[in-house]
Amino acid sequence: MQKLVYSKTIFQAPSEPKGKNVKRDCSLALEQAQVDARYNYYKDICVIAMPSDSVVKKESLVFLTEYFDPASRILSLPYDLARSLDGYAILRVGHTTNGKTNSSQAPLSGQGLECDKFSRTAVKKFWDAYPQMIIDLAGHHAGKTFNMIEIDSYEAGGQDWSPVLEQEFAARKGYDIKPYLPYMLGCATIDSAQECSRFMEDLVDVATSLFAENYYGYMNELAGRTPGMRLLI
Repeated sequence: MQKLVYSKTIFQAPSEPKGKNVKRDCSLALEQAQVDARYNYYKDICVIAMPSDSVVKKESLVFLTEYFDPASRILSLPYDLARSLDGYAILRVGHTTNGKTNSSQAPLSGQGLECDKFSRTAVKKFWDAYPQMIIDLAGHHAGKTFNMIEIDSYEAGGQDWSPVLEQEFAARKGYDIKPYLPYMLGCATIDSAQECSRFMEDLVDVATSLFAENYYGYMNELAGRTPGMRLLI
């Protein structure tokens, strides 16, 4: 299960160069957001420049991902673009684990991070590594004397990101989620409070749909591939 994280840098544009027609690229190091050292997991999503205000128009956001090298952490901006971003906040946005584990219910040997509930790929990997292993061990008893897999009480909390979320959101709602990332991170209101409220309705709808389809629904489908096996939630 994933959550959004970010680092923020206030950008100072380069001064006018001395000499006629002398222009140079501007380089800036962007720190990675802090993550839980136990897992040391981080993936970049994008780099966004936005005015340093509490309310920001979508049109004023500038996406700089193409100018950023994650390996060196260096943002290299063309001079004219850099001059236009003076005083902007540069957000390096990424995602990491939400840190939730199954430790409240599992023995030490079976403890681990909760799988991404939005992703069928992640859920299938979990299924193959644990429920399917038990089904295989049960042999001819599976679906007969052993005929129920249960998802019991839920302590894993929520998640607000997944590698599949950007594509799924666009497919289901018809617009890009990335301009709303500053709002999801608590950095700014995008356009208006009303616009952000409308976006949140869409986000909750997509998130709960993915959860229902790709976790509960897909687990039920996987259980049903063994005749007589059922899923209890």
